[in-house]
Amino acid sequence: MKTPLTTNMLALLPALALAAGSHVHADDWTGHTSLMMGSKSIPEDDWAKDDEHGVIGVITDFRQTRWPVSIAIDLFGTGSERKTNGDRFDTYTAEMHLGVRKVFELGQGFHPYIGGGLALINALQESEIDDAKREDEDNITAGWVGIGTYYSLTDSITVGADLRYVGGSAELDNIYPKTGNRDIDLAGSMGGLSLGYQW
Repeated sequence: MKTPLTTNMLALLPALALAAGSHVHADDWTGHTSLMMGSKSIPEDDWAKDDEHGVIGVITDFRQTRWPVSIAIDLFGTGSERKTNGDRFDTYTAEMHLGVRKVFELGQGFHPYIGGGLALINALQESEIDDAKREDEDNITAGWVGIGTYYSLTDSITVGADLRYVGGSAELDNIYPKTGNRDIDLAGSMGGLSLGYQW
């Protein structure tokens, strides 16, 4: 996933973690930040053999202790790259999920959660067929809902799992086959495992 789209998206991840961590020493703030790696499945009809994307992202939520829910700010970069008979096909999305998350305390270190909100998505398709390069991208707004859990290994370190559904469709010049501009379905499920820090 070494493209300007994904590179710029992932460049935001340390800044997000740093911003969230700025409240670590404030007694009335609590939160959780984790690095997630996994995959995203999107419709095969529109994305041909590029329907399974690898995912890397940062999942962050924080709240004041008196709030019933946390603010969720999650960033993801996804992508698929393949070559067929010398032709190259690459597809990517960069996603920011904004919303709220409810984290439950079950005891014994388990913290299940549910959440949802707005998804801001940049979608990109690139191809190189018979040495002719094509590229098209679109920015859309959609929704997301998700569930997950994390387990406290220590007072600060966690491991967990996250599963969510993301909606939306983008206006792209579909290259499988060349049928002209039309909506490309981006809706799909995303899941992965995480390693995190809580305060």
